[in-house]
Amino acid sequence: MSGHTEESAFAWVVDSINKCIPAAEDCGVVMALLNHRGVTSTAERLLEVVEAVNSDWLGVAMATVNFLEDAYDGLRKIARATVLVHAKMHFGGGIWYAPVIDYERVAVILKDINYGGYVSIVHEGREDPDTAVPKASELLTSKMGLRRGT
Repeated sequence: MSGHTEESAFAWVVDSINKCIPAAEDCGVVMALLNHRGVTSTAERLLEVVEAVNSDWLGVAMATVNFLEDAYDGLRKIARATVLVHAKMHFGGGIWYAPVIDYERVAVILKDINYGGYVSIVHEGREDPDTAVPKASELLTSKMGLRRGT
């Protein structure tokens, strides 16, 4: 943002999340901060936000393709704070980009921290979701040893 620093953006994010924490606690909902762009573009910075908020009501939503450099190192770093996994898929080719993710490798990262939460499918490909989502489900079931939810 023009005229603003990374540090001011970091402070805004922490302050905004802190304002939401009481409602999350009242509702019994754990919020999840996604690794994406800006303040959350690196594992280190994402974890700094989580640590600054310092609440059991905030965790991380691990998006499998959003770390653009050394994705697996970033995923490994945020795994301990992960409360939800977004398994991004690009069947039919990517709309913006289409990195290839080794989901067996992701499964090892999650197994190492005894992750027992949900893995959601995020389809960002050009293929029709009616055919792509079942393919994604099958891929995750076979590569990560997951069972299908209902």
